[in-house]
Amino acid sequence: MKHRALLFLALVAALMPLVTGVSASFAMDKEDKRAREILERLMTLRNWQLMEEFHIKGEKAQKVFEILSKYDKERESLILKRRHLMNCLKDAVSDESTPEKELSQLMNQVLDVNIQIATIPKKEIQGLKQVFDTRQCAKYLLFSQKFAREIRAIVLRPSGKKGLAQ
Repeated sequence: MKHRALLFLALVAALMPLVTGVSASFAMDKEDKRAREILERLMTLRNWQLMEEFHIKGEKAQKVFEILSKYDKERESLILKRRHLMNCLKDAVSDESTPEKELSQLMNQVLDVNIQIATIPKKEIQGLKQVFDTRQCAKYLLFSQKFAREIRAIVLRPSGKKGLAQ
């Protein structure tokens, strides 16, 4: 059960920006290493499915994966930054002596990071335009949403049912 919860948190962090442009805040301090391993596996699965669905291989596949990896890392960095800011905000709110100006600054920093996270899918598509035509970029958006939906369904499926198909 702990593994499923960790997987769910990792999926939310990694895939919600793809679907909504906004990712959920979460805390995995003790389990960051395991979460990263799961995220790497998910990105490998995504890349494998992408190769199959888009019929890409070789240098073209490598270029696509480099672009996606760049934005995966940027997204992860921003999510970690936002998590840190949210913890600071939580502490500041708990401390009744925190000046309103400091609270306001922290809130603005969190909101700014949210905006940066929300722009990643657009930057990702701009990067993919180096390799894909417009139709393929549109297909990638649909693919990423479908992939996120499938992973979410797996995570939310009751225990005992395994795999992509029931």
